[in-house]
Amino acid sequence: MLSLHSRRLFSSFRTLKNQVPPTHFSDSNPTRYTPPKTHFHDQHIESKQLPEDSSHNTNEKPIKELTVLLTMVTLSFFAIDNYLNRIKAEKHVNETVMINLNTLKSQQVNFNNLNKRKNLQILAERKENNKKLAKMAVHIALLRKQLKEAGHDPVSIEYVLQQFDTQVNVSTSITNVTDQVHYVKDTSDLKEYLPNLHDYERTTNNRRNE
Repeated sequence: MLSLHSRRLFSSFRTLKNQVPPTHFSDSNPTRYTPPKTHFHDQHIESKQLPEDSSHNTNEKPIKELTVLLTMVTLSFFAIDNYLNRIKAEKHVNETVMINLNTLKSQQVNFNNLNKRKNLQILAERKENNKKLAKMAVHIALLRKQLKEAGHDPVSIEYVLQQFDTQVNVSTSITNVTDQVHYVKDTSDLKEYLPNLHDYERTTNNRRNE
């Protein structure tokens, strides 16, 4: 009897031991207890992840340095190329300016020489015309002397001026640098007696004949 009773008690104890005590703040389904995470547990997890992060940063550092180096090399190349192009452009501009200045100087020299030759031509022509006029004046003086010796009075200056106004015309000539030419009208009766100014030119042949 005692033995049977002891077995029943042991069986009831085992049944109670395996049962979960009821809770007043949960549902009918029991939940398993989870212990709270501690600071030590977080540090342990972070310590496990730290080597991976450090290796990732170690791999990224050479890439960043290489990128910065390539950027600096590229910028330096563009800066040097820009400087060389600017030097070439300045050299080209200076050469062009010097060529233009030399051309301008040459044109100025040619212009001055042309004006000088033209002025010398005008002076030589005026000098030659003055000589011809002086020779013609001597000729007129000899004619007047001849008239006087023959007992004839030469015409007066007033009459000569009147005949000049009525018998002489003025025109321009391209070939003559003095731009004005006086000539006696073709209808004038004095034309056949008018001396030619070129007749008073003294050439080398005339000097030899003299």
